[in-house]
Amino acid sequence: MRWARNVRLGDWTVTLVDVHVTAKSLADEKRRRAVLSPQEAETYNALRFEKRRREWLAGRLAAKLALRRRLRASGGTAPPFARIAVSNRDGASGPPVSPIAGVVSISHSHGLAAAVAGSAPVGVDIERLRPFNASLRTVFLNDAERAWLGRAEAEQPELPTLGWAFKEAFCKARLIGIQDGLPGPEWRGWDDNGRLLWRWPLEAAPRKKDAIFANWQAHGRLIDDYAIVVVGASPKRKAERT
Repeated sequence: MRWARNVRLGDWTVTLVDVHVTAKSLADEKRRRAVLSPQEAETYNALRFEKRRREWLAGRLAAKLALRRRLRASGGTAPPFARIAVSNRDGASGPPVSPIAGVVSISHSHGLAAAVAGSAPVGVDIERLRPFNASLRTVFLNDAERAWLGRAEAEQPELPTLGWAFKEAFCKARLIGIQDGLPGPEWRGWDDNGRLLWRWPLEAAPRKKDAIFANWQAHGRLIDDYAIVVVGASPKRKAERT
């Protein structure tokens, strides 16, 4: 793939960035200063492991591209990359914070970073297709999910990865950790348009104040050997109300 591109998932546009090409292109500190804010540069330099640095850098670039695209789509002017400072809640390991009104979500997996920006809650997750052992499935799937998945994955081996990506993206949109959100909503497959089908099982029903989740949408897509999922409040629904 090219070093960066946009892909459509439902009502959202996800920006994908090649981790390795980005690391090579921004290996020079002077070039990085044109992309990162001073605070972001400090965070980058504080990261201990090179693999984490490469992924973090590509994720930040993907987020800035997604935010610039959103600004232009709303009729605004996109500032230079270094002036779009994407911070984090709860330190470097927390969810990203958008520097403009709205939200931004970042994910990366095995050489690709993904980001999506929106005016309403949204989360993105990218995963390279892989098998999931039985013990891990008991962590993120309930009994009903494991039952239908056992019947369906022979013909669609990508389903376990899609299910994991769905749960991850849902937790990101809720701004909670994956360990706090599993098994969460019950995933029930996906349709021919890439829409992921889900419901709240009785044992995981959200509180009354969380009823907004019932209107959230989820869309997935397979690109090469990756699964990408976006979950959140549709930006079109929000636009229709304003």
